[in-house]
Amino acid sequence: MRKYIFWGLLFIIMGTLWMLKMTGIISFTYRDILSLWPLILIWIGIGILPFKDIYKIILDVISMGIGIMLLMQPVQSCYMFQDINIEKDRYSVITGNVLLVDDVNRAKLCFNAGAAEIIFAKGDTALLDIVSANANNKANITFTRKQNNDRVEMDVKVRPKAHNVISGPYTVLLNPEPIWEMDIEVGATKNHIDLSAFKVENMKLDAGASDIYLKIGDIHPVVNIKLNMGATNMEVAVPSTMDCHIKKESGLTASTFRDFTEKEKGHYFSATTDSVNKGVINIEISSGVSNIVVTKY
Repeated sequence: MRKYIFWGLLFIIMGTLWMLKMTGIISFTYRDILSLWPLILIWIGIGILPFKDIYKIILDVISMGIGIMLLMQPVQSCYMFQDINIEKDRYSVITGNVLLVDDVNRAKLCFNAGAAEIIFAKGDTALLDIVSANANNKANITFTRKQNNDRVEMDVKVRPKAHNVISGPYTVLLNPEPIWEMDIEVGATKNHIDLSAFKVENMKLDAGASDIYLKIGDIHPVVNIKLNMGATNMEVAVPSTMDCHIKKESGLTASTFRDFTEKEKGHYFSATTDSVNKGVINIEISSGVSNIVVTKY
């Protein structure tokens, strides 16, 4: 009897919390959920105890209640929405003068963030600069580059220290002049990826248990985006000055495509609402148990 009540209550609670999150009544992240993994050990321990089922059920309910309380009041801080004074706290992990923008027409960035909090923003004279208020973060960065005439390929990896689950935050400053190709991989963190100021032609984003805000601009006429998501909560903002196609291949994914029309199964389209059409954005979505919202701005 205990197992039926346990799983029934667990699924009811999970479904209720998910609906409350979708409607904006409550807010939590996948990172907050992952932080509750010790509950699994507690439930295993309760199952082993030589008690009657009724007492085990009571302990199950108490532990679930504690989990809900912790989820509603996350103890892990997130820097995503905090203001970072870049000029005041500037610490250049990669020096900005290693590459001159005048020599670069196309740039490819392979960025593996691991368990690190990342914010993308517009830079100035450097092709790439990574800023952190914490000087110790420098040791977590590895950087390599290749240059062939006017094309540059850069490989950046951010690794947390052994005793740090989450490192950062890092602000990635990119120059808006080149045409960019991006291959970004992020782990269990919150990430703010604002690419509205860049000529992004191709982008691939692999995300684990993350909360991600992704903003696309209208500077390049054709933008191709591939999103591979695990247990990810993502919001994608696309400009109203461009047509947008979405192709979705997903499992247990909740999706909200505002101002989009489903042309056929898995294919959604939204035409520009501006007087001038600046191009097209193609988005391919492959995901597991995720939540994705696409809006126009």
